[in-house]
Parts: sequence; structure tokens; C-alpha cells
Amino acid sequence: LIAAERVEAIPTDLDAYRFKRLAEFDLASARRLELEFAGTETQDGRPLRVVATLEPSGWSSPGRDLNPDRTTKLIRDLSNLGADSIFAEEMGVAELSSLGLVPPRGQLSVEGGADPSAPVLPLAQLRFGRLDPNRGLFVKRADRPTIFLVDPDGAATLPYSPSFYKTRCETPAPPAKPDPDAQSMHHAEHDSPTAPPHRAA
Repeated sequence: LIAAERVEAIPTDLDAYRFKRLAEFDLASARRLELEFAGTETQDGRPLRVVATLEPSGWSSPGRDLNPDRTTKLIRDLSNLGADSIFAEEMGVAELSSLGLVPPRGQLSVEGGADPSAPVLPLAQLRFGRLDPNRGLFVKRADRPTIFLVDPDGAATLPYSPSFYKTRCETPAPPAKPDPDAQSMHHAEHDSPTAPPHRAA
């Protein structure tokens, strides 16, 4: 017989037993990260593509203020990433489009391998759709037709949009320092005496 407390701990929801793994790979094997965002998701309307590679000094990307520690944390999270639920086993193009998955609003690819001298191989490939504030983020693996859901809290840890990519991976720009020349001119204008009004003779 199974103890009552153990029976209560057994999931009764069939969804709990379904495959919900979004990515799984050896953290040490990751050597390349690529992110792409559609122009509809960027402020200037142009697609954004970011390619980062693992160098001896850490993760870096030419022309980007990539934070090596933050990117390492992201790769670690991705190496064992699971969805919270399955939205559908398969959907048509029109339905996928309504979820922001065709074309995808964002794409993520992690590449690498056990042999550093060999060409990189895909370790994880994800397609990001729209974020439903109640249900979560619609996500699809490149190698499966299943549409997954990541709850809103979990979605906040993923670079599914340009703004979340910058939050997760880049070093925030320091606040702009005030221009001392401009400040001096401002004070000079306020400190200069005001000429008395001209009186008619």
C-alpha cells in the first residue's frame, strides 16, 4: 500500500507527465549564443541580431555592452529550461501567427559541443511568441511542433524581446554626467543683474 501523504503528492494532472523540456544541454559545452528580434519588436523598426561567443575572458559580442556574468547566468538557466504547460500539440500557420510565432517575434539559439576544436552544433533553438499577461509567454522549439507556455514570472527571466535581452544580458549604461560648461552658463544667466527698466523723460 502507498501512504496517504505519498498518494496526495502524486500529480493527477495529465499535463504534469507530458514532455515540457524547452532546452537541456551541458553548460560547459555552450560556446555561441545568437538572438534575433523582428523589426516589429524594436524601437527603430529594424530587426536586431546579436551574436555572442565565449572567449577566455567570458562572453562577448562586438558592438554590444554584453555583461559576461549576466550572459553566463542566462546560459545556465537555458541549460535546464522547462515550460510550465503545453498550450497545443500542433497548430496551423494562421493560429501560430496569432500567437506571434509565425514569424517569431524573437529567436534564440545556443550552439557548442564537447570538443572546442570542432564546429559548433545546435544545443537549443527556441522561438518566442507574444506574452499573454495571464497565461504567459508562447514558446516553440525549432525541432518540435508543440506550443509551450512559460508563466509570466518565468518569462521575465528570458530574453524574448529586445528590452528583456538588454535587461538580462547587457550592462546598463551609466547615467549621463551633467555638462559643467552648460551648468556654468545656466548659473551665470540667473546670477547676472537685471537692467532697470528704461523710463521715458
